Amino acid sequence: MPPWSCLSVEFKRQGCRCLVNTFHGYSHSHKCQTQNHPTVIKGAGLEDFKGIERIFSGLNQLASVIRYASKYHRRVLIDLYFKQWDEDKYVSLVGIIYGNYRQVLQIIEEETPLLEETLQTLGCTVDDLAKWEGEEVQYFAALGRKDARDIHATEYVRLLQQLQKLEDRSAASMAAFMTSIPDDYTYTSPTAPASNPQYYADAARTRRLESERRLRREKHDSILRDIIAMEYIKTMKYITEREYILALENLHRLVVQRLFELHTMNISQTAYKVCTYIAKNLQKQSKAIQNTVKKYNTAIHELDRFTGERIPGVHKGGKVVNHSEAEHDGLERTVGIELEELQQDAQDLVADDVEVEDTSWVLEFTMNIV
Repeated sequence: MPPWSCLSVEFKRQGCRCLVNTFHGYSHSHKCQTQNHPTVIKGAGLEDFKGIERIFSGLNQLASVIRYASKYHRRVLIDLYFKQWDEDKYVSLVGIIYGNYRQVLQIIEEETPLLEETLQTLGCTVDDLAKWEGEEVQYFAALGRKDARDIHATEYVRLLQQLQKLEDRSAASMAAFMTSIPDDYTYTSPTAPASNPQYYADAARTRRLESERRLRREKHDSILRDIIAMEYIKTMKYITEREYILALENLHRLVVQRLFELHTMNISQTAYKVCTYIAKNLQKQSKAIQNTVKKYNTAIHELDRFTGERIPGVHKGGKVVNHSEAEHDGLERTVGIELEELQQDAQDLVADDVEVEDTSWVLEFTMNIV
């Protein structure tokens, strides 16, 4: 609710909040679902929050009647429709409440003993469930977050790179200027008799002083470059490793989110329409994984320049190969195997670990989107 709305105070006082209905909520990012999905919001109960959708779905039957009606008759028919809607819902309200009450009793009677038995088998308590839910929310909130350390060193190196490019352009312009020959230039042989001996003596002394100054300047610049290069190379290595880690964590974040979202499709009693809806939205979101894979491969090439290690990279088409010489080209493995190694590498970089049971059924889907 916007703060400038006159209803915002009352909205906050009653503890209201905005959310997406259960059906469309499953198409959102799993990170969003851990906080805003109706199934994790206390007080939501068994409500699916699709009342407005049912109203508009019923209005579709009225659309063919009012499509060519006048403005007055259109409003009259819509008003009559909602009056009849209210009367019908009021009549069936007792049945709806009674049905929900029976459903709640059935859940308590059938699922409470099953929950207690499962907790006893696992050696857990109800408090552990709440703790695990909080850990899941914290994990997805921190997953893929960029590390802000050494920001000044990173920016310093980037500015040095820009400075080097500008100096190269300036040196090229100066060289072009110094090597240009004026139009009125007349060549004089060094063996020709000197018309002004003092001028040539001064010129020779100036050249010696200039050579000495240039030599000392080169020594100074050489020492300065060595000092800067030590920090520069160290920081460049850190930047390259940081870009690789961020790309790997981002890829890990997207893959884990897709695993959890696909896990929702595999839950028993999930309607076919819901599964189809989730699958279509995941296909649309697969472009993000493809772009992340490209950034990951680019980061690998840059990291190879500093480490020389052979790091697995993800290739389009469901294959994963090592970035190495031709003798290692035969070590190609399917994305199902390399995905596990990729997740293991990412899990080493984060503090928490997420275990998804029976993920073999998503390998084919992951292969297609990668």
